[in-house]
Amino acid sequence: MHEYEVAIREAERGTSRLRELRLSARERPATILASALEELGNAIEMLRASGEELRFQEELLVDSTRALEAERRRYQELFDFAADPMLQMDLNGMITDTNRAARDVLGAPRCAAGTPFAQLFSEADRRRVRSTATRARHLQNAQELEVRVVDRRGEERITLLRVAASLSGQPPRAMGLRCSIRDLTTERNTDVIRRDLQQERAARERAELRRQRLVALLDTIHDPLFALDVNWRFIHANRAAARLFGAASADELLDRDIWSEMPDAIGSHFYKMLTSAVSRGERTVFSDYYQPTRTRYNVHVFTGRDRTVVLLQPETGGVVTDEADTGRAFSIS
Repeated sequence: MHEYEVAIREAERGTSRLRELRLSARERPATILASALEELGNAIEMLRASGEELRFQEELLVDSTRALEAERRRYQELFDFAADPMLQMDLNGMITDTNRAARDVLGAPRCAAGTPFAQLFSEADRRRVRSTATRARHLQNAQELEVRVVDRRGEERITLLRVAASLSGQPPRAMGLRCSIRDLTTERNTDVIRRDLQQERAARERAELRRQRLVALLDTIHDPLFALDVNWRFIHANRAAARLFGAASADELLDRDIWSEMPDAIGSHFYKMLTSAVSRGERTVFSDYYQPTRTRYNVHVFTGRDRTVVLLQPETGGVVTDEADTGRAFSIS
């Protein structure tokens, strides 16, 4: 029972008692006076206690009001300074309040109070937005939808729309709608970049694996084989080619100029045939004698867009002991 109800009942009881005392006062004045004074004292004490209780209740009410006001300010600050655009609407989808992010991203005039919420989105998505808001209102749980929102510059952004009903009372009833709009454009771009980088890294790893397998395969070839770039620099050589050019390893030849490694070959039959095959971009096979190994080779030239592969296969018969031009690496034709 509330305090004010107790006070009303006590007042009614006091009124009834006062009426009785007035009727009895004609017969026993002195007795009635003493009794009246005692009851008056009790009533005063009861009123004092009631006053203290009311004062205490008032203090609790003030504290509760202050706590509610502080909570309201805290909620308003969280609402205003949220990173994502947030809006509040009535049940008809009309905007009633927005935070700073919404006004910055969407433009203050476009999301002013009384503006239709659905107008913020692309025309293709507006019907879906209205349906989502209706479901949130009737189902009373949050609904999410990926849509395109038009920002204040008129550009469309991919966003995640989350709409929920503002509930109040028992049983809970929807009093309005609230929503947040999270921009997915940056996340999507980041995902695309990350995916591209992963694909590029995977492609490099596959290319490196193929290269390693090719190197291992070419190293099993006993005949000298090497590849040159467009600047006549070695980009690959197997072990036999490294021995042919007097290098300690195949890696030692990389990035070196072939004509620096065999300057005496410049102007030779080998030089003319190789440069001619590269300039024509045609596969060529010719025979030539190499003085350092005293061997005649069948030279196979395979040309490509950015590289040339050369394979030296010794002719049947092996080492040649006598050749017309023994003073040069390759013979002059």
